Amino acid sequence: MSAAPPAPAPAPRRQVWDNSNINESYPGITLPLTYSFIQRAYRAVYWQFCQVLGLSEREIRGHQDMLGNMLGCLNGRVYYNLLNWYRLVALLPGFRFNKGFMEAMMGLRQPADLAGPPPAGWAAKYGRELPRLVRTGLRAVWLQWTLERRIRNFHREFDAAHRKFAALDYEGMPPAEALGHYGAMEREILWRWKAPIINDFSAMVFYGALKKLTVAWGVDPDGGLQNALVSRQGAIESTAVADELHGIAALIARDVELRGRFLAAPPAEAVALLRAPGAVGDAFAQYLERYGDRCIAELKLESRSARDDPSFCVAVLQNYLRGSSVGAVSPARTEGLTPEAAREELRRRLRGHPFRHWAYRWVLSRAARAIRNRENQRLARTRAFAVVRRIFRSVGAALARDGRIAAGEDVFYLRVEELEAAVGDGGRALDLRALVGRRRGIYERFRALPPLPDHLETPGLVGGEELVEVPGSAPAAAATGVLKGLGACPGVLTRRAVVLLEPDTSVRLNGEILVTRQTDPGWVVLFPSISGLVVERGSMLSHSAIVAREMGIPAAVGVPGAVSRIRTGDLLRLDGAKGTVEILEAGEGARQ
Repeated sequence: MSAAPPAPAPAPRRQVWDNSNINESYPGITLPLTYSFIQRAYRAVYWQFCQVLGLSEREIRGHQDMLGNMLGCLNGRVYYNLLNWYRLVALLPGFRFNKGFMEAMMGLRQPADLAGPPPAGWAAKYGRELPRLVRTGLRAVWLQWTLERRIRNFHREFDAAHRKFAALDYEGMPPAEALGHYGAMEREILWRWKAPIINDFSAMVFYGALKKLTVAWGVDPDGGLQNALVSRQGAIESTAVADELHGIAALIARDVELRGRFLAAPPAEAVALLRAPGAVGDAFAQYLERYGDRCIAELKLESRSARDDPSFCVAVLQNYLRGSSVGAVSPARTEGLTPEAAREELRRRLRGHPFRHWAYRWVLSRAARAIRNRENQRLARTRAFAVVRRIFRSVGAALARDGRIAAGEDVFYLRVEELEAAVGDGGRALDLRALVGRRRGIYERFRALPPLPDHLETPGLVGGEELVEVPGSAPAAAATGVLKGLGACPGVLTRRAVVLLEPDTSVRLNGEILVTRQTDPGWVVLFPSISGLVVERGSMLSHSAIVAREMGIPAAVGVPGAVSRIRTGDLLRLDGAKGTVEILEAGEGARQ
């Protein structure tokens, strides 16, 4: 009797990938150590989100496949596994509304077609779904009622844990001991991240609801007034990063001799001038103590922070001193709608509707508070990542001293699990040099490829070292016309453009409109030197949108084709309320 033929393998499940939002945190190529770390982080955070929703541990374990695959690494670039995000949101009642709010929060240009849960029969609807809806609704009310207390407790506990781990001398530890502290950090910080994730969903829901009310109640048919209403709140720590560095430039400017020497100095000499005893040295030391973890692409472990390499701070300070903003209390902006004028306009448009006015203000206050918390929690995340970076750099240096890898920087081509195995019992059998060499070759190939589209589909999951074919590039767009994105901060201005894909020490800005593909929190120190902001990617709750509103910089985000259609020197008319960018006159800069 012949053996039965093997059962056919299950067909791979279609996957939809999108990096419109996450590219802000992980721009360009992201190395394996960072990617393996954030895979663990996302699983931990959204496991806690399921706990917050009231799911049992058994139910959460049933979603392990989803929680372990919230992200993907395609040709070395980080993407959201979009269908799993829809599945996560479907755990909440009101999927139809929350789906739209999530899409807006992520800045999706191409929402996926995942349907919500199928309509339930009468018995299921009233016997199971209604009680679940009531239970989850009551839980959401309780979470919202206790959110501010949770946020305060989170920051108090985070600050205590961060101080403890940041004070340790990882460079002097054996690698196994350093990785032991990394495990403790996961337990004491990463697995205590409930308050930020509750706040993020609160920001998503209340900002989305505010937009709907703005349109539905005739407050503003374009839906843009709410951006003026949530702007310039104060108490957003990201703006203090720029304010303090701008203040250091003002100190340097007061000393004519120091200013001249600093502007003429090469980077190493300029850093020495910043560290010299005196008012400038004290202010710079204080800046690095508070904000030294900030840098471009600060959530990538392979990046170097301002604390480790202050040369970018030097370039920014020199740019401030060459520009016209130093000495001004607040750099000049435009005639954009102020929060006070927006509130008066709100009162006028809802006159005769007292309930609507009260309800709108209630939603507005919660949206504004959640947005402020969201931005401040980003700085906490940056500080946690900075300690993780120190731990892994120390492990890399130890492995290099031991001859197991060629250089300490090679550690970023290894995964967290491989490092844990390498320093554990029997880890000597792992050929780390060969593994690094093979991965380096793969990632060099990834770097040579053009980026994949922001949104794409694959027939199944993609391994981190698997090559995804790059579709043919689209034909170049016309160099003139009007580009349309999302209005992030109101204000109308006409200025020349500077197109900047990745800031470096050659940065030169003086009141232009900054045009870029994406920003991250490390870009905030450039904002005092610009008058407007155009970002190709991002959403209304992205870092660039929040900080632009806080600093009163007219901004449009999610502007398709911005860096390919605009070149440095083009004369632009930016309308930050409507999200439009008009190319009035071609400049002479190189097209991207």
